[in-house]
This record gives sequence, structure tokens and C-alpha cells, in this order.
Amino acid sequence: MKFLAFCLRLILMLFLVQSQLMFAQAPLQTKPTKRPKECPDFIKAKETRDGKKPKEELGDGAKILRGTNVIKFNVIKLSEKRLDIPAFKQFKNNMTDFTADGEAEFKLVVKKIHDYLGTNTNGAGVTLEVIGSASQIPTSFDPTKPNNNIKPDGSSILGKTTIENNKQLALARATELGKKIKLVFPEIQLKIPTLTEIKLGETPWDALAQKKLNAATVKKDSKAIDAIHEPYQKEQYVMVRSKEYKTEHVQPEALTTHYITVSPPIKHLENGKELTNARFIVSENIYDKVGGALIYESVAERDLFLFTELKLAVYHPTYLNQEHWMLLTTNEAVHISEPDDYKKVIGFYKDKVFDIKDKLVLEDIIVTEILKSIK
Repeated sequence: MKFLAFCLRLILMLFLVQSQLMFAQAPLQTKPTKRPKECPDFIKAKETRDGKKPKEELGDGAKILRGTNVIKFNVIKLSEKRLDIPAFKQFKNNMTDFTADGEAEFKLVVKKIHDYLGTNTNGAGVTLEVIGSASQIPTSFDPTKPNNNIKPDGSSILGKTTIENNKQLALARATELGKKIKLVFPEIQLKIPTLTEIKLGETPWDALAQKKLNAATVKKDSKAIDAIHEPYQKEQYVMVRSKEYKTEHVQPEALTTHYITVSPPIKHLENGKELTNARFIVSENIYDKVGGALIYESVAERDLFLFTELKLAVYHPTYLNQEHWMLLTTNEAVHISEPDDYKKVIGFYKDKVFDIKDKLVLEDIIVTEILKSIK
């Protein structure tokens, strides 16, 4: 019996040892653990430690945010004009000197150039072209000879006249007119024609015309001489014109519109109905006073700032067939009562209350101001 009991104990010990060895060799099987969600109290305590106000304590909090829009205008073509002064013919016979009427006519030439140049009073950067045209009336005019090869009374020397000499006379007159223009507009650039660029009139000079002129000259009949010359005078002139069309453009400066967005929206009573809106046009002055994004613990605190401190009121006008929401001071709001929509926008423009919806009228206002400044 004792031997049997010993054997049983021995078998039991061997079994226990084998079980322990198997357990040590087997890998451990563990389940992944999940981090528990933070409870509300834990989140609240953490936000307090981090210096943040817990969300649930904001209650009926409110915000004011600022914003801007930029109104960009296209380059606007104001006018297109060309300086084309009528033919200048008021020179003394066979001379480059002006007649008495020519002096008066030259003043008109100067005025036309002034009008063309606008504010550029000295003509800097502008090039004008002087055109010369000669008739086929023969003359003895020759600038290389004494007194230009002309008699003291301005008549030609018989036997010394040619049509080509008339081209020299036209060139001398074009040059003289250019000199007089430069005295008034020293910075202007002038293109004076060469002799080959002088035009020659198409009305021919014939033997009959020459015979009539000789007879009138012998008699010193000035009226007869003028009558003979008259058909050719339309081709004997100098003219000043611009080399090309001058187009005036203007680039209006961009305007910045100012608005604020409020949360929650502001309630507005209108004709017995309660309307709400969150975005309002404001003046540049009010935009600057708001300063930046503002957060309030309550709507009442926000409205105290807008309506009491800044003295604003809600306005909801409709003009130019557009609906507008605005927060304005009493002084700014006076323009709403203006019955003319165009004048209404002018009033707001002067107070720097800009709405992008009014772009076309604002553009017209700016261009009108520019035109006034350059006149």
C-alpha cells in the first residue's frame, strides 16, 4: 500500500511539471485595450486647465467678423480726338510773314493745340506734323537769294518764276509756322516736311493765266491779281495736325467695399414682419472702429456695442433695382431719403459707403470726377 501511494504521488508530480513546461512555452493571448472616452467632466476640467472657456458656458454667445470686397474698374476710353487744324493761308504775298488776319488766325491755332494737349501745357512727349502744300502759280521765291528773290512789294521778278519755287515758298512757310508754335509750346516735337514732301496742287497754271497775271501786274491792279490767284489759293497752305489719333484713357482706382458679418443674425422689424440678416454694408469709418473679429458672451453684449457704442441702426433700402442691407449712423443714413438713386449713391460715395452692387454708378461717378479734374 505504501508503495502504491508513493507511485501515485510520483505520477502526479510528473504531470504537474509537464503542465508547467507546456504553459511556459505557449504564447500569451491578450485582447487589445481601448482608451475610455473622456467624460464631460474630464473635458471641462482639461479646457479650464488650458485657459479655455468650456463650450457649454458660452450660452447665447455672438460674433462680429469684418470683410472687404474690391471693385476693380476697366480702363475707360474717354475720348478719341485728332488735331486737324484747317489750312492756314494768311501769309503776305510771296512771304512767310503773317497778314493782320493771319495773326488772329494763329491765335486760334494755338487755342486748338491747347485744347488738344489738355493738361500737358508744354506739349512734352507730343509730336505734331506740319503739312505744306504749294499751288502751281509760278514765283521767283528763292530763300538762297537776297530778300528771297522777291521785289520789295512782294511781287515776283518777271522772267525768274518757276512752279518749283512755289514749293520752296510752301516749305519756308511751314518752317516759319513751326517756329512760332515752338515759341508757345517749347516741349512739343514738330515734324517739318522736306522739300520733296511738299505737295503740289493739281490745278494747272497755263499760258492764258500767265498772260492775265502779267497784264494785271503791269497795271498794278491788285483786285485783278487776286481774282487770277483765287482758284489756286485752296492749294496754297500749311496745316498742323497730329500724326495719329490721340485716345484718352483713364484707369479708375479700385474701391474697397466694407461689410461685417454677425452671428447669430440680427432681427429687423419691417412693415410688421420680422426679417433676419447676417451681412451688412458699413462705412470705412465703422469698419475701422470694429477693428477685427469680435467675440461676445451674449447677443445683448454684441448689440450694445453696435447700436449704443457705435450708434448704428439697421437699414434695408432698395434702389437701382437692388436690395441692400446696411448698418449706418444717422448721418450716413440721410442719403437713403434721397429720391434720385444716382444722387443717393453719390452721397454714400462721399461717406465711403460702397456696395459692390452699385459698381456701374460708382464707375460713372469716378469718371465724371476725373473729367472735371482734367478740364
